[in-house]
Amino acid sequence: MPKKNILSIFTIEYLLLFIAAGIFSSTIIFKSMAEKKMTELDQVIIELQETKNPDALNKVKELCFSFTYFDRELNSKLNEIDTGTDSFEITVAKFQNELHKKQRTVFFGYDSYLYSSIILIIIAVIEMLIKKLSQKNEYNRIKTIEEEQKKFSRNLHDGVAQDLAAIRLCQSNGDTENLSFYTERALSEVRYLIDSSRYEIDDDIETNIKTMLSIFETNYEIETKFLSTSTFISRLKKEDEIELLYIIQEALSNISRHANATKVKITITDVKDELRILIIDNGKGFSQEKPLEDEQNHKHWGIKNIRDRVQLLGGTVDFINNGGTTIAIRIKNPVSR
Repeated sequence: MPKKNILSIFTIEYLLLFIAAGIFSSTIIFKSMAEKKMTELDQVIIELQETKNPDALNKVKELCFSFTYFDRELNSKLNEIDTGTDSFEITVAKFQNELHKKQRTVFFGYDSYLYSSIILIIIAVIEMLIKKLSQKNEYNRIKTIEEEQKKFSRNLHDGVAQDLAAIRLCQSNGDTENLSFYTERALSEVRYLIDSSRYEIDDDIETNIKTMLSIFETNYEIETKFLSTSTFISRLKKEDEIELLYIIQEALSNISRHANATKVKITITDVKDELRILIIDNGKGFSQEKPLEDEQNHKHWGIKNIRDRVQLLGGTVDFINNGGTTIAIRIKNPVSR
C-alpha cells in the first residue's frame, strides 16, 4: 500500500474511532463477565447462608478473589466469616453489603469507560463533518474562481474581440483614423477588465463594487456614484455575487464604449422580496429595436449578455431611455436560490 494511502487512513478522526471501538467493545466484555460473576456470587452466598457449608464459603472466596485482591476492607470482612460462630449470618450480611458497594463502584467505572468511548466517537464524527464541510467550502471556492475565469474570458471575447475585428477591417480598408480609435479603445478595455476582475473572493460584494467603480472612473474619467440600502445583497451566495459583479462590469463596459456619458450612478435597494439594481448613465441612450451599423452590429451583444446573466439569477432586466440609459434589474427572492 502506498505511503500516501497509509497516512490518509491514520488521520486523527479514524484513530479516535479505533480507540473508541476498542474501549467500548472491551468494556462491554469485561462488564458482562463481572455481571455474570456477581450473579453467581449472589447465588453461592444464598447457598452459604442456607447451608453454612464450608465448601460454599470456599467457593465464595474463590469467586471474590478479583474483588478482594485490591480491597483490604472487603477481604477482611470475607475472612471474618466463620460457619461455626453465632454471628455467622451477621458477618455474611455485612460482607454481602460491602460486596454490593464494590459492585456499584466497579460498574460505575465500566459505565465511565462506555461514556468516554461514546464521547470519543462523537468527537471523531464532528471532526469528520468539519473536514467534509471544509473540503466542500474549498471545492466551492475553487469552482467560483474557475467560473470567474471563464466569465473573464467571455468578457474578453465579447468586448475586446469586437474591437480586434474592427481593427482588422480598418487595416484591410486602409482606414487609419478608425484604426487608431479602435486600438486605443481595445487597450483601455483590456486594462479595465484586468483591473476590475481582481476581486477578493472573501470581500463583501459592496466593497468589490466600489473597487470596480474606482477602477472604471480612473480608466475612463467618468464620474461614478454608488448607493446601497439592501440587506439582500449581503446574503447572496458567493457564486451569485460573482455573477452580479460581471453584470455590473458588462454594463460599465457598454457605457464606456457606447454611451458618451460623463456620470454613472448605481443604486441597490430591497423592495419587498425583490433585490433591485439601477445602473444609470447620462449618455446618449440607445435603441434596442434598431441595431446600429457601426462595429459590425456588435453593440447589442453586451445587452444580450446582461439579459442572459440576469436570467441565470432568476431575474428580469429592462433597458430604459430617459435622456441617458437606465438598466433596471429585478431579482425576486435572491437569497432563496
